[in-house]
Amino acid sequence: MKRFTFILALVMSMLSFTNAKADKLSIRSGESSIYAYQTYSIENAFDGKYATKFWTSDSPKAGYTFTVYLGSSVKVGDIKLYFDNGDLPADGTVIEVDENNSGNWIQVGEPLTGIQANDVVTRNAGGVYTKQIRLRFTQASAYWFRLLEFEVYEYEVAIQERTISAVAGEGGSVTINGGSDAVTSTEKVQLVATPDYGYKFVRWTVGGEEVSTSAEYTDNTDGNKEYVAVFEKFASTDEWYASIGKPTFAEGGGTHLIAGVEFNGENLSGFNYTKGTTSSFQNDAFSVVPGETYSLTLTYELHWGDIALYQIDCDGTEKKYGYYTCQWEANGDPYAILGRNEDLMCEEFGVENFAALEHTKSGETNYIELPYEITVSENHKPGDLIVVRAMIDKGDNGAYGQGIREGGCFDILFVVAEDTSEWSTFYQPYPVALLEGVNAYIVTAAASDYVTLTRFEGTIPANTAVILNNGEPKGEAVDVDFSTNLLEGTTVDTYIHEEAYVLSKVDGEVGFYKAEMTDGTWLNNATKAYLPANTVPNKSAAFYGFDWDGTTGISEVKGESGNVKGIYDLTGRRVEAITAPGIYIIDGVKRVVR
Repeated sequence: MKRFTFILALVMSMLSFTNAKADKLSIRSGESSIYAYQTYSIENAFDGKYATKFWTSDSPKAGYTFTVYLGSSVKVGDIKLYFDNGDLPADGTVIEVDENNSGNWIQVGEPLTGIQANDVVTRNAGGVYTKQIRLRFTQASAYWFRLLEFEVYEYEVAIQERTISAVAGEGGSVTINGGSDAVTSTEKVQLVATPDYGYKFVRWTVGGEEVSTSAEYTDNTDGNKEYVAVFEKFASTDEWYASIGKPTFAEGGGTHLIAGVEFNGENLSGFNYTKGTTSSFQNDAFSVVPGETYSLTLTYELHWGDIALYQIDCDGTEKKYGYYTCQWEANGDPYAILGRNEDLMCEEFGVENFAALEHTKSGETNYIELPYEITVSENHKPGDLIVVRAMIDKGDNGAYGQGIREGGCFDILFVVAEDTSEWSTFYQPYPVALLEGVNAYIVTAAASDYVTLTRFEGTIPANTAVILNNGEPKGEAVDVDFSTNLLEGTTVDTYIHEEAYVLSKVDGEVGFYKAEMTDGTWLNNATKAYLPANTVPNKSAAFYGFDWDGTTGISEVKGESGNVKGIYDLTGRRVEAITAPGIYIIDGVKRVVR
């Protein structure tokens, strides 16, 4: 009788609520409060494959949950669970949804009591708005637990004719059903938000209220609406990396794969990576400038399989390279990435067969050198990130297959700096290795009208504001104490509420000039440094020049004919003769006089 009652309730539920036209929703991720057994991972329960399964490594206890997360919040209809001919949920297990993502979990339909092998159980949430659904055990089970598939469907209702329009906030564009005009329809309306270079999509809003955080959103509701797409600038290079730095692979094995990395002719001894390693900002980034080309050569162990290189730019540009027929899809499926083009490699190296590309290194065979030129677009801005990713295949028939854990990837990071033929400032939240010919300075002291610049070499530490120049180095490079640095910086455009000095060039004179404030603030641009006014002895000074190792940049002042025609102080008063050190306007040019 119990079994019959359950089946009747299930049939009535499906007849009352199930709509065959309802769209199956994409499950972004899932989590479980009990671990999976071996390779029966949680992803198997929402991979669209009914032959795979999630299988626990222990018997669930009361309170155990299995939770899935949708890509965005929607009105949820049918929830379907497919059970294997094996370990089943305990009587009393319930399906719950997080109403309005508020933490208020409400039960959907009857408990899963009397579930049998090979059952497909359906419950309908009736349009509850959520992006979190879970299965919760209300009592302990005597068995492990198996689940073939967890499916969630959109709540389907008849839509009255309405007009849907959309506008884009700063930093992006929108389309409605593929066009720009408002749509009047009784059907679903597809909205797509596309961020501009340097921006990310954040949310859709209606009347100021958030509707979805997915850039692609489908409206299937009644009533006229105007959607607003909200975009934001990336807050840091770390966010750039998060947006483009996928996929990543689990570690597998410890075989030494990358035998060497050479950048612009310099051997990077620290870049000795092992198979399966995924690196990120734990290593130095290298500064590059727009419009330039740099060389990168990897020496790797061919014996362990294929390798492909990608240059992934934060402006969305993708560049596949190396000698492989590959395709990169941002945030895409890593299984279909690699496929070696041996003929192209042989042609490039001028050999008859692929085996001839192998060479001996350190007494071992099966090594190959893979050269590549990194091109930096002129459209790049200071602070932009370029990732050069080496992706490694296991080598089984040129495909990952089940050997994805035997592969891996590692990144070499490049941050775009300003062309420092002129003086510039720089600030980043991670270490940046200086290229040859680039000089870096911190400000270590301030006098009444000048600051002392101290030069250092090697790597700019993380969160260190510096001054850069690639001209003739000034002063001797020393081991500096970065805690003495007077400069500060920001990773994003930031309004500063305190007085400060910014690096500028006025009438040919480079130095720190007083920042112009509007309504008590001034804007410091992303990745730039500044000199806080509270670090100098004279906050009223309009200008601070440079000094290196106690010597000034000007030893004497002369006009073009050798005679000075006009000398003024910074208040604009004319002076007959210079009787004290300071800053003067001489023949229309600011000069530092010692």
